[in-house]
Amino acid sequence: MPRPSERTRQLLRAIAETLVQSPGDWLDELFANSLNAAGLETAAADPVLRVSAERAFQASVLHWVTQNLRNPGARVEPDLGQEVIHITRDLIRRGLEDVATAAYRAGHAPAQRLLVNMAFAVTQEPEELRELLDTATWSIGDYVENTITSVMEMMRAERAAILRDSQPELRETVALVLDGAPITRQRAEERLGYRLDQMHTAVVIWSTEPDTDVRSVDGVSERLGRARTSRPLTVMPGESMKWVWLPGADEIDPEQLRKVVDRYGSVRVAVGSPAAGVEGFRRSHLEAVAAQRMVARLDSAQRVVFFEEVQLVALMTSDLEGAEQFVRQVLGDLAHASSEIRETVLAFVEENGSVQRVAARLYAHRNTVVRRMTRAQDLLPRSLAQNRVQVAAALQVLQWTQPTR
Repeated sequence: MPRPSERTRQLLRAIAETLVQSPGDWLDELFANSLNAAGLETAAADPVLRVSAERAFQASVLHWVTQNLRNPGARVEPDLGQEVIHITRDLIRRGLEDVATAAYRAGHAPAQRLLVNMAFAVTQEPEELRELLDTATWSIGDYVENTITSVMEMMRAERAAILRDSQPELRETVALVLDGAPITRQRAEERLGYRLDQMHTAVVIWSTEPDTDVRSVDGVSERLGRARTSRPLTVMPGESMKWVWLPGADEIDPEQLRKVVDRYGSVRVAVGSPAAGVEGFRRSHLEAVAAQRMVARLDSAQRVVFFEEVQLVALMTSDLEGAEQFVRQVLGDLAHASSEIRETVLAFVEENGSVQRVAARLYAHRNTVVRRMTRAQDLLPRSLAQNRVQVAAALQVLQWTQPTR
């Protein structure tokens, strides 16, 4: 591409300046539009991949913008920073290499549309527009294709390194069992070093923070495994995530788990229901993944989630707008009350109206519980006695969609 005219360089720099000054106005929308493209369904649904993809996408786009601010119209070389390296390694470990090329190509079209709109905003003169659009279209297309080439080269090197460790066989075998592929139980157990004909509780441990020390994820995993008489099965599908299967029928104490997780920064945990055999191995894991994705979809502040706690909420919030309308209609002003009042009402329903048990559960005085319930009755559109099930369901939705106040 020949060097553009000075006027075109001025116009391209003006576009870059506008973009750099207000990235929040366009970058989130650009990423959201890109993520809707075919081939990116897995990344869109997975909370860890989605956050990593967003960071890599933003870093790549902003690199192109800042380079055009410094030297408008010049070729922009790929920048494979930590954000791109992080998600590339995750995609390789999950066998999703094709997602990388699909992601860059998916971002190409909305980026082009943005540049066209901005070009018309900086000039209306036909010849200036023609050269500006020609330069910008070439520049971003060249950047995307060169970046894809560089990413694929890095993937080949990373894949070779990963194949040298012990995890690929574990991940492959787990994938076969989860997919119901024709592998015998005995063969799977030999490769996993883990019995499948027993009770399992599946756990997903992860973090979406880029600077999380992997030892934090390991720390939670190790604490969970200490109470078991047999060795858990642990697989790493990504750099900052672990899938764990805890053997045996012992249930995980929610409060103890929350205390453990609180020590490890941004680490989060999703727990499936205990279940037996190969089918239980599969079902418990799918429950843990469903709970993890619900937390991510709702952008919940909760750091520990048990599938049994959120199964109803997951179903209700599959239509988030409908769930929000249900909460407003059922709770009225109670939806805006303090968390203490809302927690008291939910405990009251779950304890079948026993003030004494609610007081013991919440470590509150009996009179405090009575005062809170009186206040809640005043805030509800309908009497709690007439609407217990709906009120409990609405409060559970709020518990997972709103931060504690």
